[in-house]
Amino acid sequence: MFRNFVGRAGMPVPQDFTQDFTQDFTQDFTQDFAQDFTQDFAQDFTQDFAQDFTQDFVLLGF
Repeated sequence: MFRNFVGRAGMPVPQDFTQDFTQDFTQDFTQDFAQDFTQDFAQDFTQDFAQDFTQDFVLLGF
């Protein structure tokens, strides 16, 4: 889609650019997103769950 858009504007896009861009973007995005999401989710979920569970447990008088 990106390649077609730029190509239609009269500027041919080198195949190397398209390949490099796609690879780099995919790799960076996947790694960063997966890492950040996993860390944040695990951290938040664990903390919140532990906190809520403990509070509820204590409130119920167990």
